[in-house]
Amino acid sequence: MAALLPLFGEVVLNGAEAAGAGSIVSGIFNEFKPVAKKLITDEAGKLVGDYAKNNPDGYVDNILEKSYVHRKKRGRRVG
Repeated sequence: MAALLPLFGEVVLNGAEAAGAGSIVSGIFNEFKPVAKKLITDEAGKLVGDYAKNNPDGYVDNILEKSYVHRKKRGRRVG
C-alpha cells in the first residue's frame, strides 16, 4: 500500500496540472468568444448571402426574403 502513495500523488498532481491547463484554455476561449462569434457569424452571413444572390428564386433566397419581410412587418407593429 505504501508503494502506491507516490503513484497516487503523481496522479493527483497530473490532475491538478490538467485542471490548471483547462482553466487557462477556458479563460482564453471566454476572452475571444465574442470576437470569434462575430467573425463566424459575419462569414456565414456572407456565404449565405452570396449563395442566395447567385441562385435567385431558390430555396435559400426565398427563406431570406420571407425572413426579411417578416422582420419588417414585426417592426411596424411595435409601438
